[in-house]
Amino acid sequence: MSVKRNKFTVPYLTVIGTALIALFCFVILKTDLNLFLRDKYPGSFIDFSKDWSDGSGVIEDMSVYGASTYGMETEVSKVLPDELDDQMALCMISVNAKLDVSVDGTGVYHFDSAENLSGRGCGVTYHTVALHKDYAGKTISVKLAPVFTDPTGGRIGTLLLCTPGTFGHYVVRKTLLPAIFSVLIVFFGILMLIIQFLIPKKHPIPYHLASLGTALILIGIWCLIDSELPQYLTGCYYACRALDYTILHLACFPLLLFIISLTQKKRPVYIHLSFWWPVACLCALLTGRFLFGIDMHLMSYIVYIAYFGVLLLALVILIDNESYCQKTRTPSNLFHFYLGSGFLMAAAVLDIANNLRNPAKRMDGGYGQFLRIGLVIFLFGMVWQVLRWWTNDRVSIERDRVINRILQYAMSAQNADIKLNAVLEFMCRELHADRAYIFEDQLDGTFANTYEWCRAGVHPEIGNLQEVPYEGVIEVWYDEYKKNNHIIIEDLEKYRSVSEKMYQVLKPQGINTLVTGPLVVDGKYVGFYGVDNPPVALLDEVSEVLGLLSYVFAQMVSQRDEQNILLANTYSDEMTGVQNRRSLDEFEQENWDPHKPFGYIMCDINGLKRTNDTLGHDEGDEMIVDVANALATVFGVKNVYRMGGDEFVVYDFADSESVFLEEVDQLRDYIRKKSRSVSIGCVYCREGTSNIKDVKQKAETKMYLETQDYYNGQNDRRRNPRV
Repeated sequence: MSVKRNKFTVPYLTVIGTALIALFCFVILKTDLNLFLRDKYPGSFIDFSKDWSDGSGVIEDMSVYGASTYGMETEVSKVLPDELDDQMALCMISVNAKLDVSVDGTGVYHFDSAENLSGRGCGVTYHTVALHKDYAGKTISVKLAPVFTDPTGGRIGTLLLCTPGTFGHYVVRKTLLPAIFSVLIVFFGILMLIIQFLIPKKHPIPYHLASLGTALILIGIWCLIDSELPQYLTGCYYACRALDYTILHLACFPLLLFIISLTQKKRPVYIHLSFWWPVACLCALLTGRFLFGIDMHLMSYIVYIAYFGVLLLALVILIDNESYCQKTRTPSNLFHFYLGSGFLMAAAVLDIANNLRNPAKRMDGGYGQFLRIGLVIFLFGMVWQVLRWWTNDRVSIERDRVINRILQYAMSAQNADIKLNAVLEFMCRELHADRAYIFEDQLDGTFANTYEWCRAGVHPEIGNLQEVPYEGVIEVWYDEYKKNNHIIIEDLEKYRSVSEKMYQVLKPQGINTLVTGPLVVDGKYVGFYGVDNPPVALLDEVSEVLGLLSYVFAQMVSQRDEQNILLANTYSDEMTGVQNRRSLDEFEQENWDPHKPFGYIMCDINGLKRTNDTLGHDEGDEMIVDVANALATVFGVKNVYRMGGDEFVVYDFADSESVFLEEVDQLRDYIRKKSRSVSIGCVYCREGTSNIKDVKQKAETKMYLETQDYYNGQNDRRRNPRV
C-alpha cells in the first residue's frame, strides 16, 4: 500500500500557491493594470468622448449616449484639435449602430450592418477613421442611427484620438482579462475530455466528464466571443454574433447530462428533458429568424426562457437526488459541486444586476466578468472533486488488492493456525508495520497474545504478553471499540493521557503508532487484533483495511475453535475426556522417542461387568469416569489413553523410577478413595527402549496377575467371566 502525502504537504503547497497568486496580482496591479486604470497605454491618445454637441446642447459623455433615445437618429459634432498627426485616427467602439462620419461636411467614413444569420444586428464593432493634419481645427460630425429599434442599440461606447496601434493596445487591454478567463474555461473543458479518455475502462469514472468537457468548451467559446476580443482580432462580427445566440443552447444538454451523472438515481426522463428543452428553444429561435425574419436580438426572451428552464430542470434533478439519498441513506457526495454552483449562481446574479444597472457597460468589456470568474471557481470545484475521486479510487483499488490478497491467504490452507499466521505476515508487510498480532480473552480476566508476526529486526513480544489484565488496561480499548469500532494511536506519548496503564504496556514494546480492531464472534468481543508502528500517513487507510478484515479474522478464529473441537473429538475419548486409541497409535508411530526414559502402565477396572449387570450401565460409566479422572489427575490428560471398555494405557515420562513408582502409589490411593478397584501393570525403562512390544507384554502380565488376585480373593472369575 502506497504511503500518502505528509499532512503538511497540502498546507505548504497552498501557501506557495497563494504567494504566487498574490505576487502575480501585485505585479499586475502595480504595473500594467495600474497604468490601465489611469488610462496610460503604450503610445498616447486623447479621450475624445467628452463635450460633443447634437445641436440642442452639449453631451457630456458619449459613452452613455444612444441614438434611439433621440428619435432613432442623431448627429453629433465636435471640433478637432488644432494639431493633428497624419498617423492619428478617430477610433470608436459601437454597438448595433450605423455610422456616417464627416469632416466639415465631407464624408470620410461609413458603416452599416449587413443582413446576417442572426438578423440585422452586428453587436459590438470597432471603427478606425483615418485623419490627417489638414483636418486640424475642423469640425468632425458623426451621424448615428440604431440598426433596429432597441434602447441599447445605436450607441458609441468609446471615442479616442490615437494611432491604430494604440487603439489595438486599448482594445486588447480592455478585453484581455475576460478573454483569459474564457480561454481558461476552454482549457478545463479539454482537460476533462483528456481525463475521461485516459482513464482505463476497467476503472470507469463515476462522472460523465466527456459531457462536462464538451459543455465547458462550448461555454468557454461563448464567453470568449462575449469578451469581444475575437471580433476585434478577426473582424468576424456576424459569425461571432450568430454563435453568441446559439452556442449556449448546444451546451445545455451536455451540462445537464453531467449533472445527472452526479446523482445516485439517474432517471431516464431527465435525460430526455435535458435534450429536448434546449433543442425546442433553439428551434423556436431559428424559426422566428428564418421563417418570420425576426432578428435574434429581438427574441432574446427565448434565450432567457431556455436558460431559466435549464436552471429549473437542474434544480429539480438535484432536489430529487437529495430526496432519494435521504430515503436510502446514501451520501450524495456533491459538496464541491454545490459549493461551486453557489459561486456560479452568485456571479450570474451580480452580472445580471450589473447589466441592468448599466447596459452600456457591455461595450467596455465589463459584461459577463463575474460569470466568468464564477465559472472558473465552479470548474476548480469540479476538478477538485474529480481529483478526490481519482485519489480515493486509487486508494480503494490498492486497499481492495490488499484485502483480496489477504482473503487468498485465508483460503490457502486447511489449518486455521497456518491461515492466521499467513494473514498476519502479509498484512504486516503490506501495511509497512513492525508487528501484527491477535490477542484473545482467556476467560479469567486476562488476555493473551496468541498469534504474532514481526518483520526482520523487530523483537517478538508474544512471550511477554500472555496475562494482560482486562480491568484498567484492555477495558479502556473495549470501551473505545463500542464507540468507534477501532483505535488509532498517532502518537503514543499523547495517548498517555488517555490510559496510563495501557501506555505502560505499550511503551516497552517500542510502539509509537498503532491501529487495532475488535474480534467479534456471535456478537461478543472475544479479543482484538492490530498492527504496531504503521506509517502515520497510512493510519486511516490501515484502519479501513482492518475494519474490513474484522469479519475475516472472526471467521478464522471460529474455524480454529471448531477445528480444535473436532480434533479433540477425534483424538479423545468422548466419555472420559482422556486420549483414545487413535491418539495412542499416532503417538507411538510419530512422536515416540526410543531413547527417552519413561514409565508404561496398563490399567484394567475390576468388577465393571458386575456393576453394569446389577446396578446398570450408568453406574458402570461412572466407574469408568472415576478411574479415568484419577489417571488424568496423576499423569495428565495427554498421557492417559482409553483402549476401550475398562482398559487404559498410560505413558509417564518421570525422570526416575522412584518418582514413577510414587505416582503409581498415588494413583492407587486415588482409586481407593473413590471406592473403585483396578488392576495395574507398570514397567519403567530407565534408558528408553526400541522394543515397545516387550514393555507392553511385561505390563500386561503384571496387570493380569493383579486381576487374578482380585477375582480369586473376591469373586470366582470362572463364574463371573468379564466381558
